[in-house]
Amino acid sequence: MPRLIASHRSPATPLSGFLLILGIALSGNALATPTPNPATDIVSVSAESPLTDTDSLPGLDAGRMILPRIEEARSWIRSGVPQAAREPLQDARDRLADLNRDAINLLPADYHHDGDWWLPVRAEQLTVALDAPDMRARAPRNNSAPDTLTATAIRTDWLPLARTEQRVATALERIAGGEVGRRRALDQLDRATSEMRHTVTFDEPTLLNAYYVVESLLANSPNWPPSSHDDLRHAADALAATGSAHTELADALRELSRRPQLDWRGLDGIAVQLRRALSGPTTGDDTVSNAATGANTVPADVPENVPAAAPSVATQP
Repeated sequence: MPRLIASHRSPATPLSGFLLILGIALSGNALATPTPNPATDIVSVSAESPLTDTDSLPGLDAGRMILPRIEEARSWIRSGVPQAAREPLQDARDRLADLNRDAINLLPADYHHDGDWWLPVRAEQLTVALDAPDMRARAPRNNSAPDTLTATAIRTDWLPLARTEQRVATALERIAGGEVGRRRALDQLDRATSEMRHTVTFDEPTLLNAYYVVESLLANSPNWPPSSHDDLRHAADALAATGSAHTELADALRELSRRPQLDWRGLDGIAVQLRRALSGPTTGDDTVSNAATGANTVPADVPENVPAAAPSVATQP
């Protein structure tokens, strides 16, 4: 599920080794320094709408038909009209059976995990607020400085194809068994939907991961982790690979990675630039530094001397 390409979506890399069970979306580079998972930092959702670009998520068009049919059948059974549930259950079973029978041709290979194919059944485009700035202590730049980082993401719900088909088929058999059968049918449908898994993937994962790498290094200053230079270089290479949109940021990160001693102000300046690239222009008075040349400035309320200890960085789940 997690797309590994910034700026656009590709059906060719929807899962990245299938991180579905964890519900995370990280960069394809294995960074040596643990960095937080952005999905766990979501504090609010300001907008959501159904995903319209279904080409970016193979199987979604077919998968979207499953949940409504299951819910319709469940509603009929609970209303005491089990026979009316037979048609939506049969339709859901037939659709699941067709998908399961030809899944190897219809779904990307990365959708297969733990002996089953996972089908996207619902996807929504989100605008979210991340609590990313709290990764380290930072003096306020002005009274109106934002406490969160805005990002766009896609939340996807997934069902295991074969197991869901089996549950629906069993429910279809049970509805003719009187009150006990109806309870068992509902139990099967409840179990089917309880196996749903969720993922959150970001539209700019490479840019977002670069920001998290920089912030995690700042949190450790001045005790830079041994992997600091490699982390910056990996982030720069990943940004450069996304195309010309982030060339300047990639060059600045690469220049920082080449310095024998990391520059706190340079990192702080590049963090500001990455935030602006993610969120767009702001009305704050953040000073964008030139990390590549070393001509870096910070607001007056940021201490000249970096504290000897910094808050620890949360690790991935």
